Amino acid sequence: MQKSRRHSGAGPPWTLIGAHPGAGTSTLVLLLNHQADTANAVEFTGEAMAQSSRIAVVASSTAPGTAQAAQMIAQWPDQIPRPVLLVRQADPFGLPPLSRYQLKAISAEVSGVINVPYVFALRQLDVTTALTTSRRIARLARRLRHRLRELPAGSGSRP
Repeated sequence: MQKSRRHSGAGPPWTLIGAHPGAGTSTLVLLLNHQADTANAVEFTGEAMAQSSRIAVVASSTAPGTAQAAQMIAQWPDQIPRPVLLVRQADPFGLPPLSRYQLKAISAEVSGVINVPYVFALRQLDVTTALTTSRRIARLARRLRHRLRELPAGSGSRP
């Protein structure tokens, strides 16, 4: 039997906000919280966020998804630090040209952009089953937590 190591994110939990329906926010929350001692992420529900929460906007890599993210970032309130943008690859074919353009245009307006690769197993299985049966999904969860921890101090943080 293999012993699992539990990781927890450094700092307060991330609040993930979907830029559009179907962005993959709940899936990323499950990935970030997999094998963690404490919650690394929560999904924004429309209620007030904790002052200490770090913020990430989630969007799919489709042209409509990145357009919604760009619109959300353009309207971001000045009193809240710029979020991190998590771009979930919607398919295995890479970014459409319009999505690449939109992401390049808004990259200076966010405190970081993290691309979350397309993983076929997440299309075949529910996320909970995929996390427990697929080493690739568990590895993706660890990498995503690590990438968020690597961001400069204050990335996505509220004042």
